[in-house]
Amino acid sequence: MFFQTRTAKFLAAASAVLMTVAVVGYAMAGSLGRVVVNSTPPGAQVLVHGQVVGTTPATLRLPAGKSVRVQVKKPGFKTKSFTVTPKDGKSTKVSVRLAPK
Repeated sequence: MFFQTRTAKFLAAASAVLMTVAVVGYAMAGSLGRVVVNSTPPGAQVLVHGQVVGTTPATLRLPAGKSVRVQVKKPGFKTKSFTVTPKDGKSTKVSVRLAPK
């Protein structure tokens, strides 16, 4: 009986914590916009604020209305940087031509 009571209390507390995390996570995420990044040549790394997030062609889901610094780089080519502001529920397409070093 003691074990069952402690287990039930633990599960209730854990459930409440998970619900709070889900609500806060959704509120923090807000609305998202899609940014489609293509490069010539393809297969370049895509970085957002210095963190690798994919390889071209890449579709990114980013917070809408906030400027984001994006870099596209590939060995043997010059890195291209740009800033994009995703729009809520919309897709923004960006094509980058990388120049050889």
